[in-house]
Amino acid sequence: MSEIINYQFKDRVIRLLFGTSKENALSLYNAVNRSEYDNPDDLEFNTIADAIYMGMKNDFSFLFSAEINLFEHQSTWNPNMPLRGFIYLANLLEGYVQRNRLNIHGSRLLKLPTPHYIVLYNGEDDIPDRQTLRLSDAFEKPGGCAEMTAEVYNINYGRNAELMERCRPLRDYSILVEKIRRYQKSGLSVSEAVDRAVEECVREDILADFLKGHKAR
Repeated sequence: MSEIINYQFKDRVIRLLFGTSKENALSLYNAVNRSEYDNPDDLEFNTIADAIYMGMKNDFSFLFSAEINLFEHQSTWNPNMPLRGFIYLANLLEGYVQRNRLNIHGSRLLKLPTPHYIVLYNGEDDIPDRQTLRLSDAFEKPGGCAEMTAEVYNINYGRNAELMERCRPLRDYSILVEKIRRYQKSGLSVSEAVDRAVEECVREDILADFLKGHKAR
């Protein structure tokens, strides 16, 4: 039960942090892409609230710069992320076609936003700072007509220094998670560890406004 509570807290925080703030989402986009865009109003959230198939939903996604950017948070290692991303992308593109009233049966080639699928991992397995997972690795036979890649970033504290330097909200989130882990390992319960870590972060101006604004929710 404590692991479930811990996961739910980390998952909820990252969704609120990047899935409701265009400024934070753009900061993350710039960090991942090494870009310098500065107008968050150009960003449009299109997160799947509840996918029709398999009861799945993605953490947050948005349209920006002619791209669909899907982001997933994982606190346990999951090699099946490309398959999940494939399903998410199909749902997002279906919604895009419907919203823009595009005719997929017409003779004109439709222009679609370019998809990118990013997984933010902060579990305790020791994985590289960055790696690429491919859907084709799951195929029982080589070849086939489909491919989907998931770019996995290790966002644990002390990893991916350049990424963290470029996106302060992500860096601060990694510090918060590290503090929670430290307090849990000292013997505190999950709820006690979370409370202690949040209080410490607020004092140190780490996600202070965000944490104070959502503490009572």
